[in-house]
Amino acid sequence: HLEKILCDADLDYLGREDYDEIAPRLYEEIAARDNSFTKEAWLDMQIKFLSAHKYFTKSARLKRQKGKEVKLKELISIKQNRP
Repeated sequence: HLEKILCDADLDYLGREDYDEIAPRLYEEIAARDNSFTKEAWLDMQIKFLSAHKYFTKSARLKRQKGKEVKLKELISIKQNRP
């Protein structure tokens, strides 16, 4: 059970309002290691990850699931509206 709590704590930001402040740091880390990593690839990665991700604990689901779903819809909309 402790491992599930730690996993949820690690990815807590997925459902928080500060997602847009935290997520770009991960993009920067990946892009620093791979010069060919594009913003489009990042967007695809985030959509795939958020779509597949499941919180383990009831408290994380209650506190963060809705926010994560809102962010996922936002990212999908951004992708659909790109030229």
